Amino acid sequence: MDQTPDWLMEQPAACLILAAYAEREALLPRRAPKPVAADPAAPPAEEPPPMESDEPANEAENADSWIPRISSVDGIDPAVLSQLHGGLIARGYLKYELFGRQIGMRYRLTPDGRRAADSPIRPPQDAAAAEPAIVDAAA
Repeated sequence: MDQTPDWLMEQPAACLILAAYAEREALLPRRAPKPVAADPAAPPAEEPPPMESDEPANEAENADSWIPRISSVDGIDPAVLSQLHGGLIARGYLKYELFGRQIGMRYRLTPDGRRAADSPIRPPQDAAAAEPAIVDAAA
């Protein structure tokens, strides 16, 4: 992800999208870690620290831990949102999953997306009023 921070600086609207997903993720219920069955024959070992899982144990049963696609963000032209979503996915900030016809497509920040949403890389105050640049997903 060598060029990604530069891309985010050039795409202030993408920062707004990351922030919107981060806000919605913060409202989701927290998943409890899945218990691991201990081997009774194994000697007691020091327990490693719990790892933050990026994936639910069974994604199809945990569609509620994913967010429906954000279809509008104040100050961003809805026609540009699709390009920006593609740019965020291509650069590893956002991932998506299809949960069948009833639920449909859902999105979630990747660990890099969470870090970027929390980072000091922020759009300028007037970024919402600025015209977003065309996203080149191949860059």
